[in-house]
Amino acid sequence: MVANVIQRNLEKIYGIALPVAVNDFVIDKRTLEQLIALKLIDASYIHRRGALLIYCEGEEINISLYLEQRLYEISEKGSFENVSLNDLCTVFEEISHFFHLISFWQSNRQTTQFELELLGEIDKFLLSFLTLVPIPSEEKLRQVYYRLFGRFIPVKGLDTQQWQRYYCSYRLAARYCSHLERKFLKPLKLDALTSELRHFRRLPCSEKMSFIARC
Repeated sequence: MVANVIQRNLEKIYGIALPVAVNDFVIDKRTLEQLIALKLIDASYIHRRGALLIYCEGEEINISLYLEQRLYEISEKGSFENVSLNDLCTVFEEISHFFHLISFWQSNRQTTQFELELLGEIDKFLLSFLTLVPIPSEEKLRQVYYRLFGRFIPVKGLDTQQWQRYYCSYRLAARYCSHLERKFLKPLKLDALTSELRHFRRLPCSEKMSFIARC
């Protein structure tokens, strides 16, 4: 399934194996509506294309990865064929959030929504290029970069704090991915790329921002 393939690609990039399969946590709109009816999830999520959900049932903390119907169907496909980059990037980003949250929890490390958003934006670029471009070229690399970072289009219905978080993570990711492109992707230096990404991921969030500022 595409969802598990994306997880395996992230595991290869960051050198981390999760103890669970993301596909077991993916839910569709019907299940989301049930969670909303039980008042476990805020009703505003019904308007989202995808979201990583954390909620309590009694004393248990549960995680679900919601994808709207079209994206849910993509996650269950056997290949990436005939799927738009826009749809795939939403799936990439949500699975990235799941991957990093679970792996941070594995190592007893706290994280924030901002850090997950930043890593999600970076992973969209990496996965779009490494997964969808079988024969890397500078032209294709530029196309992927400008498709993702050419214009900021925020999610509808964001409050000011959410908008700032999305915009800041977007701009930082754009700068960092430009650095990765120059240093490791023209031509492709996969070992050096994964070495830096693994180092970058281990940094505390504030140090990630400082690292990007120096790029």
